[in-house]
Amino acid sequence: MLFPAVLAVGISFVLPPRTFETPRLVSGAWLVLLALPAAVAFDQARPHVSDPAMPNRLEALVLSVIAAAFIVLNRRSVLPTRTSAWLVAVGVWLNALGVLTYGYMPVLQASAAIADKPFVASHPSPAYVRSDDLSTFGLLIGDFIPIPHAHAVLSLGDLSLLSGCVLLLSVFFAGLWRVGDSLVTSPPGEAGGR
Repeated sequence: MLFPAVLAVGISFVLPPRTFETPRLVSGAWLVLLALPAAVAFDQARPHVSDPAMPNRLEALVLSVIAAAFIVLNRRSVLPTRTSAWLVAVGVWLNALGVLTYGYMPVLQASAAIADKPFVASHPSPAYVRSDDLSTFGLLIGDFIPIPHAHAVLSLGDLSLLSGCVLLLSVFFAGLWRVGDSLVTSPPGEAGGR
């Protein structure tokens, strides 16, 4: 998916220069080092348990706590960073809400077929459940937006998460071409800073 990266580069050129007058643009990037291994560990555990709903729910809780920590760490960051932190967290929480409610991420069968990912079982994989059998809430909170060229079905949480990541990446790119690496190491007024 090259489009989000290209979009982030484009956005980085229109972010206002005053955004980068602070020595710290993003706090808590190290949380990715917790989130990724946790997600991989839960993916590895799912096939080895009799009911995948348990690791699914536990993963949703762990990732929700990490998203909350990301917001707390960036509460005093520049506006684009705070906004991206909130978009990422809301995306994680919306996806977690579906998993915590149903034990699986709901996916609309018709949308999966449009995205060239058809399935016939009620559980197309250990992390998903067919939302056609669920309430309207399950349809809205689950994956129902087909992206045929990417062979994917997205949810509102995925869109929020993707938007937050694109904005965060654009803040990173803008910091690189506006002021170079000195912004990260030197506060304003010191050598190398503004």
